[in-house]
Amino acid sequence: MAFSQQCRSPRKRRGTRAAEQQSRMDEFSKYAPVGRHGEADDIANAIVYLASDEARYVTGQELVVDGGYLVR
Repeated sequence: MAFSQQCRSPRKRRGTRAAEQQSRMDEFSKYAPVGRHGEADDIANAIVYLASDEARYVTGQELVVDGGYLVR
């Protein structure tokens, strides 16, 4: 089983103040249909699903975990 992750989000840079970073994250979240940026748990839950028995009949699919960003 192989997983790949591509993520386009503001990252904390060295020397960036917390308020400035939060402002960028809030701006980015406006573009996501779910109204928030993704968290590590969002990706982890997708991986847990794919590794579980519930996904035993899922084959050859691309699972996009982006909060609806691609369909906006």
